[in-house]
Amino acid sequence: MAFLDLQPDLIARVQKALPDYQVLPGASINGFLTLKSNLAPAVFVIYEGHSIKDTARAGASVAYAQLWTLIMAVRYAGDDDASLAMAQANPDIDVLLKAVNGYVPKMPFYQPLYAVTPKIPAFTAGNLFLPFSFHAVYTVST
Repeated sequence: MAFLDLQPDLIARVQKALPDYQVLPGASINGFLTLKSNLAPAVFVIYEGHSIKDTARAGASVAYAQLWTLIMAVRYAGDDDASLAMAQANPDIDVLLKAVNGYVPKMPFYQPLYAVTPKIPAFTAGNLFLPFSFHAVYTVST
């Protein structure tokens, strides 16, 4: 069990929930706008860092709130205002949220995932990028 082992677990879970999507690891949220349109529909699972949620003095344990962002990428050619892409993505958004929010990873040290405020969606050249962010609390006993 290692600190970033949640990524492949989330990828497998989302792939099972959305079999028509490519579900891929992402290295940086800053690079998602440069994705090629042939990847959509896709979900990118990105680790965005962590904050310290709880720290016990005297070496008992530390709880790290890992920030994971899942970016749903959908494409609708000829869409000028993202309305068609949003309509296409809308039913799949519910599937994604049900698959991830409250999910208890089947690995030690993790608490259930919970939703947090994501970055704003982006739309460019018929591609819509919808971010959904979650905290996963990972506790390390020392």
